[in-house]
Amino acid sequence: MALAKLLNSRPEAPYHHLPPLHVSILKLKERPKVLSWTFTENTAIPASVKNNKIAALTDGELVTTVTLFEEFAGKVKEGSSYIIRGHELRGQGPPFYINVTSRTQFFRGPALKIEEHLVAKAEALLEPPSPLTPLDASLGTNSIMTVEGEVVEVSAIKKVGSRKEQIPLRTIKLKQDQHIIPLSLWREAATVALAVGDTISLSHVKASKSSYGNQLQTTTFTMIKAKEEVRTSSCIIGVMEGEEGENLLRVLFEDGQTALISQEMWAPFDEPLQLDKIQVNVKLSGNTIVHIRQM
Repeated sequence: MALAKLLNSRPEAPYHHLPPLHVSILKLKERPKVLSWTFTENTAIPASVKNNKIAALTDGELVTTVTLFEEFAGKVKEGSSYIIRGHELRGQGPPFYINVTSRTQFFRGPALKIEEHLVAKAEALLEPPSPLTPLDASLGTNSIMTVEGEVVEVSAIKKVGSRKEQIPLRTIKLKQDQHIIPLSLWREAATVALAVGDTISLSHVKASKSSYGNQLQTTTFTMIKAKEEVRTSSCIIGVMEGEEGENLLRVLFEDGQTALISQEMWAPFDEPLQLDKIQVNVKLSGNTIVHIRQM
């Protein structure tokens, strides 16, 4: 049966046996699933993890994705073709989604002819486009997007959900120009170390409405990265011990902005600063100086 017909047809009965599928695995992507978390003071650590994979597969016409649980993840190979039996459908659909269970079987089968546009579709399903969007326009966007800005508020990690499944949640506020937007960071995104003053980029976020108002939320695809910035001809006028750790200092620029720097990196500049402000070129990752050179 063709994928399109299968996914868009309601089964005749709840436990209807589906016909075999002849498919090719176009792309595979690691997708670990945290089953349970250990919560300590303001931290959440994965306690149990399943090493699942997401497979983008095709029958030569339609491309869809399937979750391959840890038991199956090593049994199929990218670029190979299979006859699948014992699969089920899930979702309220149509369209439905293919569900792989313990009864599902993958038999190596004849190779399918694959056109290039199907591979491109598979890549887009496993890594959806996430265009950079100005923060002030983000809440009016219906699609997945990437946003950037300065972290101006960070909450503690809290556990939410049922007693059976509790997951971590952290809320932050992101500022770009004069616009400040709240974000909810779910699951793994909540465990990323963030501090007020960090300049970050968050991919694959979406706008949502809740009883707390409009906000952005992370998705399973979200990546949080420190935004790199190069500042030329910056003037440092002061330095102080950082609150973030014994090995960190905080420097003050002439324009009023601050950044963290390791004591080792700062050491050659400590004595010159006692004589006068110093002109430097710096490279920042987030709010931390990773390279500094005196002009």
